[in-house]
Amino acid sequence: MKALWIALLLVVPAAAPASEIRVEWSEAIGTECEIAAVRRAYVAAANEGPAGLAVFYQPDALAIFDASGFVSGVEGIREHLTRAASSSRIVSVTFTPRTFAVEGALGSESGSFVEVTESAGGRTEVEGLYVIIYSRRGDGRWRIAMELRTRSGVSDDPINRVTDNRGIWSSHDRIIEPSLIA
Repeated sequence: MKALWIALLLVVPAAAPASEIRVEWSEAIGTECEIAAVRRAYVAAANEGPAGLAVFYQPDALAIFDASGFVSGVEGIREHLTRAASSSRIVSVTFTPRTFAVEGALGSESGSFVEVTESAGGRTEVEGLYVIIYSRRGDGRWRIAMELRTRSGVSDDPINRVTDNRGIWSSHDRIIEPSLIA
């Protein structure tokens, strides 16, 4: 019997930990607006895998997800999300939206997140803030035009580097100056 278990362990590889995306809605304002529904659909698709996420982004979207820097366009975002999903380091990401707002063909979502990663040294939790700008174009669908995430206490985060050098952010009361995004 012991030989059977050893043979099974050799034949059946250990499963990599599955990444899970969650949303904590309890503090969110504006959850009745259309872009909150887009967030719900995005999370459902993300938990199925990265293949279906590109449809949630504008063709010319810009994003900063982590310390790897700017990602642009649907193909660049698809490649980044696929690489991130194949990494066994990310265990979960929990978004806590604070506000959803819509004005004409533009919308925004802002909040905080906690990303749990796993490595040989154990589990690590990193907290951060995020802002998502949505836009609606000719087809009437809301898509992400820009997504920015910053991680607290991570010195190589590109947003922290840019803003710290220019003195725009302080503590957790962070405001992104529009001229930095343009």
